[in-house]
Amino acid sequence: MSSISSFGRLAVITSAALLLLQSCGSSADHAAYHDNTGRADAWSGGERIISISTPKGEFKVWTKRVGNNPDIKVLLLHGGPGLTHEYLLAFDSFFPGAGIEYYHYDQLGSFGSDQPDDDDLWTIPRFVEEVEQVRQALGLTQDNFYIYGSSWGGILGMEYALKYQHNLKGLIISNMMASIPDYNRYADEVLAERIDPEALAELRAIEAAAADFHARFSASWRRYSYTVSSVALVIGRQYAWQVDHDLDARRLSACAAIVQGSHDFNGFAKAREGSESQVCQVHDSAWERAAEGWVYTIRADHFLHHMVRYLVGTMIEVARGRFSVDQFAAHLAGQTGSLKILRAPAAGLVLEEVAYAGDA
Repeated sequence: MSSISSFGRLAVITSAALLLLQSCGSSADHAAYHDNTGRADAWSGGERIISISTPKGEFKVWTKRVGNNPDIKVLLLHGGPGLTHEYLLAFDSFFPGAGIEYYHYDQLGSFGSDQPDDDDLWTIPRFVEEVEQVRQALGLTQDNFYIYGSSWGGILGMEYALKYQHNLKGLIISNMMASIPDYNRYADEVLAERIDPEALAELRAIEAAAADFHARFSASWRRYSYTVSSVALVIGRQYAWQVDHDLDARRLSACAAIVQGSHDFNGFAKAREGSESQVCQVHDSAWERAAEGWVYTIRADHFLHHMVRYLVGTMIEVARGRFSVDQFAAHLAGQTGSLKILRAPAAGLVLEEVAYAGDA
């Protein structure tokens, strides 16, 4: 990462200095703060979907404005990459009272925005250009534009400032530093002392793994779960796929039973270059009723790309009655037919456990 000292005239503010921003906006008139006159988002509660251009095409990202202040406009950059704006909702309890205009924002790949499946998009320069396009779309200028970056968002904010500091009035960095070596020393000398000794010993053992150890390819088996919700969730909606259809429990169970065993899952995976075996040994496969829907659990020696999501999506189609259990079984057996596989969304998928040789 480039040196933060090159920011020149840009004031880099620590998260504690948010109090300064609050004091700047505290005199804003209440009525003016909530005035949406002329705003493109006036009839959407402040929400806007912004189009961004990338080397891999056009995508949409989600933003939401709160308040109106011509002098202070803060774009909130969440951590991750891959987290969402939701843990930054705490600002809703403080910024309005200080008269600060601010923007919640889910970066590309996060829950409220498009989630393209292309590793080439996950680069810092590409994210920097995304932030610049969002800034332009929101009409933020060097006279009022502040970035608040938390964790990964702090790294992104620093990288943005190094290229586009002329567009910024201020940068707030929270829970991140400019030097990864310094961060590692802090983790070893300060944070390590606060970790449970047994957990710390396990972490050290992982760090000392053999040179040929691979977290993915050295695993003996891994277990995933996938949650399907039959109701609209307010809290935790990013962890479940909401399906507004009646599902046949017998069909779900029948499909899960068919999956168990050794099969070539090429028909339930996204094609990918490489020599990875298409045959997976599925040790466990079952659907269970949950308080607000269903949970599918599958354990296997390895998984193909998007395999669990394709299995879940297609089993839901069978449970809805769009295809038969026999069609599902035939497709798994490699027989071509009328069944069309469906990939369930990423929301709902959780890697629950990974086991390696020698694990108790």
